[in-house]
Amino acid sequence: MATPEEEALRVQIADLNMALARNEPLIPLFANALQANGVIPEAVSLSAANQHNNAISRAGGLITSCMSSVKLTPSKFGVIVKVLTDVGLKESGDSLVRALIAKGGEIQETDGAQSYSGTANNEAQAVSGNGHTRDVDVSSVIKILDKVLNENQVAINDAFEGSIPDIARELSQCDIITKSVLKSPTYEAIIGNFRSGMRCTDTLLSLENYCFSFLQGLGNVGGPVNKAAKMLEKKWIEAVRKETGAEIEFKK
Repeated sequence: MATPEEEALRVQIADLNMALARNEPLIPLFANALQANGVIPEAVSLSAANQHNNAISRAGGLITSCMSSVKLTPSKFGVIVKVLTDVGLKESGDSLVRALIAKGGEIQETDGAQSYSGTANNEAQAVSGNGHTRDVDVSSVIKILDKVLNENQVAINDAFEGSIPDIARELSQCDIITKSVLKSPTYEAIIGNFRSGMRCTDTLLSLENYCFSFLQGLGNVGGPVNKAAKMLEKKWIEAVRKETGAEIEFKK
């Protein structure tokens, strides 16, 4: 039977891979720290440092090795969380802790001085264009995105006119709207479903991924709807930057 540590790491694999791939300069730092703490072997660390491999492949190799290590020594889970925090991926570390708690586990004391002292909370990190990180509360970002939606409701509604069924089909495939809304789609119902889903995200990464799916679905419709999606993305980025000083990006 898998341990809570294994289960927690397994459910976070995709987000961890994405976080590392999107912050490629951190991959060798993360790898070196993991090796120094006995979580991964030297060969895996060297492979992660090889820039001839793409970022997703390098990140995937690290996380796979972490899984093997945690399976043998559950206490290594705490080391992984601490290393994530130390290299600037605190959001990912906190997500791991939340996942562990959800699986009925708890952070164990790690070997030596490498114990985890952070707390899981609703803080996330945004990476700015110059590579620096800034703490930003996810709920604050959601409020900003919601505000931009309200401010541009007329323009978005106009762009959606005549394309509601197509929009609903695309967003249903992205799991943005419910089956009932797909059957009887309206602008209000579609945006209402999107807002509800947005408020259920608890990390910046999951929020960005969710909004990316929404924007991509709109973009697939083409025409004015695609232009509305691009406008919304631009205004979201500008608003978050202006009000929090943080940089967000919508991509997978």
